[in-house]
Amino acid sequence: MVSILVTEYVVSTCSQEKCYRSLLSEAYGMVLAVTEALARAGANVFVTVSKYVANCFANINKVVVEESYMDFVEEMSKYVDYVIAIAPPLELVEVV
Repeated sequence: MVSILVTEYVVSTCSQEKCYRSLLSEAYGMVLAVTEALARAGANVFVTVSKYVANCFANINKVVVEESYMDFVEEMSKYVDYVIAIAPPLELVEVV
């Protein structure tokens, strides 16, 4: 079974000090839609989330980001077959 890490910047970096609240519902919807579609296709899906929004993602394999977002995604990419970045910051974009 293929394993996929889904990451979205807003739901992964939301904190008490900084959270793009106006984008949070859109980010949540995108993550949920992608995650459900991949799971229906048979993938083993993991989602990066901030500890402040982790409870919003019920019945989903969550990986809580507790360090630098960029470093965390890079480290987690070693344990999955693919990483899907939804609306990523430019630092994550790489054209292959």
